[in-house]
Amino acid sequence: MSPRAQDVADTAATGAAELYDELAYVFDGTLEGLFSAVFVSYERHEDPADVLPEGGLQARLGQHLSRIDADPERAGRVRAGFRAACGAKALAYAERAALSDEPGAPAAVFRYIRHGMALNASRGCARCRRRRSCPGASNPQGRPGRAHCPKVRGAMASDLAHPVIGAVHRLARSVFVEREHLLQFIRFEQLEDGLWLARCSPKANAVPLVMDHFAGRLNDQPFVIYDEAHRLAGVYDGRSWVLAPVDGLAEDALPGRTAEEAVMQQAWRRFYRAVAVESRYNPELRQRLMPQRFWRHLTEMQEDLPALATR
Repeated sequence: MSPRAQDVADTAATGAAELYDELAYVFDGTLEGLFSAVFVSYERHEDPADVLPEGGLQARLGQHLSRIDADPERAGRVRAGFRAACGAKALAYAERAALSDEPGAPAAVFRYIRHGMALNASRGCARCRRRRSCPGASNPQGRPGRAHCPKVRGAMASDLAHPVIGAVHRLARSVFVEREHLLQFIRFEQLEDGLWLARCSPKANAVPLVMDHFAGRLNDQPFVIYDEAHRLAGVYDGRSWVLAPVDGLAEDALPGRTAEEAVMQQAWRRFYRAVAVESRYNPELRQRLMPQRFWRHLTEMQEDLPALATR
């Protein structure tokens, strides 16, 4: 082979190696799986270019995929370590942002946790004014104390100009807004077996964030909140609640609605129309304050209420 041909072959081989040299983690889409991926990245001394949920996997050309299994013990260690390093508020931002449906949310939370741990590891306590009273100050051997640094905690909670921190705060805010929408627009209907059922289709996995609220409001009444978009059901039995994956709810498998429920739905619909002021009708404002994706589950927005079974 001529020297020129050899150079071309070496260049092609190098390009091929670089083409398939990008690492991406794939996890099961749960919060435990994402935190387990953080643990594995430290354990293997790896820095993946992307972190992808299994359900919405869209790998780019040249990515080498590494499957990460969810491990509750590892996830718990990451959660505890990040909270100790950056504070409970930063952990809340990370957990809330991880519930977002945006494609880059897992990778953003992954970078956020790594960034916070790096800030805590590189903190300088020698010239800090709070060194004598701070429980997180480094000891003479250079090892940090057991508490998180107030400077790191403040940066992770308020440094929105940083691209890593700002991205997670934006995702967390969007999930919080979706939680508020669920609190406003969820409508329960009573079934004959005493169960209360509500359906919704949020654009974030926000049902876990509203279960405590409705458990407190309904007290000992069992209920189910079914998220059609994420195929997830929050089930409350009157004492505690759990999350369960559900492929779908078959209408013929559900008990019929009670007669009282029929009366209440009709009464609520009449009240909604009676209090409306026709001269002040503003469809643009209503659509902005009441997103249209919730309309098909709202009793007052249905033109014809479904027939009520009597079993």
